Parts: sequence; structure tokens; C-alpha cells
Amino acid sequence: MQMREDWDEIEALGGEEEEFPPPPGPEPASLSTVPLLQALLCVLLLAGLLYLRQTGHPAYGEIQERYRQEAAQAWELPKLSPSPSASPSPSPVPSPAPVAGLPL
Repeated sequence: MQMREDWDEIEALGGEEEEFPPPPGPEPASLSTVPLLQALLCVLLLAGLLYLRQTGHPAYGEIQERYRQEAAQAWELPKLSPSPSASPSPSPVPSPAPVAGLPL
């Protein structure tokens, strides 16, 4: 009978539902200042180049020529000398068939 009383006590304790706060959700992503500064710098640079182009300033021609020179350069990787090849790797060979009369 003691077990029945213990069981009733456990059920009484379990009947109280506790209110737990919901787990914190992901924080909203906020823009850091670095990408904003980079974007601002790019916009200012573009505006400056457009201004130089529209006004016909000689600096724009120099910048354009420098850009074309850099863009025309091809990337070349250094050529590696072929390394002497080692002996050919052994190919997998099937194991021989088991000999009759031997236990497996």
C-alpha cells in the first residue's frame, strides 16, 4: 500500500506544470560597419571615376590605361619539372582460391 501512496504523491507533484520561458531565438542579423564602409567607399570611387570621365580630365585616361594593362596580364603558374616516376603501383590481385581439404 506504501507504493500506491508514493505513486499518488508523484502524480500530484507531476500534475503541476511549470512555465518555462521559451528558448531565445536567433538574434536578428545586423549589418556591421565594415561592409557599410566598403560599400560607401566603392560608391564614392565610382562617382569620382564617372566625374573624371564626364569632365574629360586627363587622369581618367591614365586610370583607364593602367586598368587595361593590368587586365591584359595573364596569370601564369610556374611550370614544375616532371618528377621521376616511381615504380608503377601494384595493381590489386585476387587472392588464390582456397585449397581443398583445409578448414576455413
